[in-house]
Amino acid sequence: MILPLQKRHRLIWTVLAIVLPIGFVSAYFAIQETPVNKTTEEIQVIGAISNELSDEYFNVIERKDERTDSTIYQLIVEVLQPIRQSSSVVYISETEKIEDGRAIGLVNQQGKYVFELQDGMQTNDKILLYNPINKEVFNILSIK
Repeated sequence: MILPLQKRHRLIWTVLAIVLPIGFVSAYFAIQETPVNKTTEEIQVIGAISNELSDEYFNVIERKDERTDSTIYQLIVEVLQPIRQSSSVVYISETEKIEDGRAIGLVNQQGKYVFELQDGMQTNDKILLYNPINKEVFNILSIK
């Protein structure tokens, strides 16, 4: 190497020798101790149960609170057994087609998921569990 290239090479490696350890240590301390999943963390459950649907894999509860100025709705999806689908989106629809419905949220493992709803479910609404990767509805729960 020629002399100016040696000086530049030494300078670059000196800067990297100082910056990289500082970056590694700051990245280590920036990691949260426990990751926060907002859909599975405890959210205050409101009001009384207005609809309840269940099968062996899922338990779906709609709650309604009329104590405030406007009515507030929540949809609680409890996954009872491990989901064997690679991805699962919850839809509310009047038919068994997702094109006619609206997406509520994503469920991915066992546990309880709480979603806020704009308005309540109607008597002919169905809860569809859809796999967007395979493009298929793999479970349907309907109000009886």
